[in-house]
Amino acid sequence: MMKKFDVTMLTIAILVVGLVILGVAGKQETQEPAVAIVNGEAITKDRVINGFTPKGQQKVMENAIKEIVIRQEAKKLGVQVDQKAIDAEVEQIKKSWGTKEEFEEFLKRKKITEADMRKDLEMSELSEKAFATSIPLKDEEIKKYFEQHKSEFGDNAVYENVKDKVKEKAMSEHKKEFFDQWIHTLVKNADIKYISKIEQPVFEEDEKK
Repeated sequence: MMKKFDVTMLTIAILVVGLVILGVAGKQETQEPAVAIVNGEAITKDRVINGFTPKGQQKVMENAIKEIVIRQEAKKLGVQVDQKAIDAEVEQIKKSWGTKEEFEEFLKRKKITEADMRKDLEMSELSEKAFATSIPLKDEEIKKYFEQHKSEFGDNAVYENVKDKVKEKAMSEHKKEFFDQWIHTLVKNADIKYISKIEQPVFEEDEKK
């Protein structure tokens, strides 16, 4: 029998972006000291430290920076989250656990709240929409993917009949190729001021130099 839907595979462990629950503070006023300022937005000290080891703090800082630059880029592009889609996804996740008690136990094990999970889903959708707007997948790329992977869609598959599935798979490959570089460019172009002795993050592209 199939196990219950594993949210960690779908959302909680999404990469890329860094979770809101890892401690990003926006432009709102705060009395907490900041450890970094990213294009005018503060990352607060207590949220970065928060019981993490120095290495963990560095990772939290990295994720927080990524999350901020992606949100800012999405705002610049006019990209918004579809709240109805988020509501539907949250309900799907709840139903997959069968009962309210099982769902709440799952949240407890992950040490998150339903609000945290919702914020992560929103961040995931926002990042995907912003990426797709910034580096769009062209129609010719979708068709090329179909021609190169026809066997995946059946021997007699007609492009127009399977276009949506082709686009989904082509986009997955598109993201593998360009998503990390897109984020790296956003970070590289950001105005980041580190104002703490916490070890600064080393982003993946920097490590390759």
